[in-house]
Amino acid sequence: MVWLPVGNNKWVNVRIHAIEEKWLRGEREFYRYIIKYAEVVDEADEEEIAKELKKIVKQLIEEGHSLNEIVERASLAMGIPEYYTKGLIEKLKAELGLIEYNGMIIEPNK
Repeated sequence: MVWLPVGNNKWVNVRIHAIEEKWLRGEREFYRYIIKYAEVVDEADEEEIAKELKKIVKQLIEEGHSLNEIVERASLAMGIPEYYTKGLIEKLKAELGLIEYNGMIIEPNK
């Protein structure tokens, strides 16, 4: 499942049903995914999504993960595209007075 923005500060949680086709050509494996259908299983306001994502990002910062790890882990945990996670992290850095240094997010006085 994945959360996707649909406009007007609304998000939908979509479950995609697909078929995976796998075949070999020589020693290489190839995959193709055919989407059969998708269904909306939940809706949320952008504020709700941001609030949950913010909790996850704060925890990952406190655990000392790199910026790339934070983006990847938070995106996977929430099912949100990394592009939106990166945007939230930028807002969070400004809000909490955090800085980015050598691929890490830190408090300036630590």
